[in-house]
Amino acid sequence: MDSQARSDDESQSGVSHNENEVGNNEVSNNEVSNNEVENRQRDLSGLSEYGSAWASTREGGQLDRGFFQKPPRWTDNITGRTSSAFMSIPSRRPFLTAGIKRLDWSKTIKALAKAGNQGIKPQFRRSHRMPGRLVVLWDVSASMSDYFDLYLPWLHGLVGRRPNTGVFAFAAKMEDMTALLRGSHRDAANRLAELQGLFAGGTKIGVVVNRWIDIYGELWLRPPCRVVVISDGWDRGNPELAGTAFARIHKTGARVLWINPLAATPGFSPRTKTLLAAMPYLDGIESGHSPKTLLGLLRG
Repeated sequence: MDSQARSDDESQSGVSHNENEVGNNEVSNNEVSNNEVENRQRDLSGLSEYGSAWASTREGGQLDRGFFQKPPRWTDNITGRTSSAFMSIPSRRPFLTAGIKRLDWSKTIKALAKAGNQGIKPQFRRSHRMPGRLVVLWDVSASMSDYFDLYLPWLHGLVGRRPNTGVFAFAAKMEDMTALLRGSHRDAANRLAELQGLFAGGTKIGVVVNRWIDIYGELWLRPPCRVVVISDGWDRGNPELAGTAFARIHKTGARVLWINPLAATPGFSPRTKTLLAAMPYLDGIESGHSPKTLLGLLRG
């Protein structure tokens, strides 16, 4: 890649691969429209078994500090409500909603015993649910850099509005971004810019997911749990390691949803070896390629 092409790539993604940050306030401050994101479709005709040339081997860079200063307006519609895509668990406390009115057999029987044969009204209680444990493994490699401005605001909104949510960004290595994303947009932008060698580099999905399981699996994979992978599946790592990693997750009982923005591209089918290795352990693939589709996942 020549220096001009590399500079163009960095300015579009807000990523710097050298010591000087590359500014891109226009990307961070402008609204990301559905049409803009939906038009980010790639020619899949040259797709190799590993994901063609898009699966970069270069080292990762840093996000520029201006990349995430202002959230797009569509993130106002992110809520903590549960959906079939992200699972929910019973809760004794209300979570955003008033709950579902159900017959309370225990109270009804006690009232009947107290009243005798005089007859009583059935007693009801409200059954509440809250979001279950959610783990997001977010691919921030070079082939996914076109989508940084889509997924970063969405994940920031999820972590801020939904308990029991963890976000882990990965390429050739992985970073726990959960605590970082709980802060304000400005604080998150500053802390993101301090992460070195992570963004827009190469990808080794099998290696990093297996390492994530070793470090975080005991904490996060306790049922009920939903694991969401955000990745195009283009990878320079060993696909057998990826298959092993997702088999390990599957054995814990966690359900795995794969969000692949290329799934909305005409002619798409899972063809990379890494994605094919993971397929037997997935509960589904969603495109998640636009604000509309991401918000739709929350609504279920």
